[in-house]
Amino acid sequence: MEVKGKIIEKGEMIVGETARGSWQKLQIIIEHSPGEYPKKAMLEFWGDKAKVAFNELNIGTKGTFHLQIDARQSGERWYNTVRCWKYDIENTSGFVQPAQQANTSGDEPLAF
Repeated sequence: MEVKGKIIEKGEMIVGETARGSWQKLQIIIEHSPGEYPKKAMLEFWGDKAKVAFNELNIGTKGTFHLQIDARQSGERWYNTVRCWKYDIENTSGFVQPAQQANTSGDEPLAF
């Protein structure tokens, strides 16, 4: 699923430690569906994608956000999570520029 929007709020990097290792998360708020009644959504980035997004995305940035929606149950209640796994930034001329993706494989890129 993808949605076009503009970042209206950007949170701080959230970091933590579990028995399985360290983690990091970034939350942003985008405004989409422009018009008389615009809608807002909170998107989350996890791991290396959170680092890259923290450095590349700012308030006012427009783009296309590719999403994965998931739900989890805690007791009798359900909670939704909207994770952004990719985004394309729209520059001032309206051209969409794919964002740089973090190399998480540990391998160096091949030189051709």
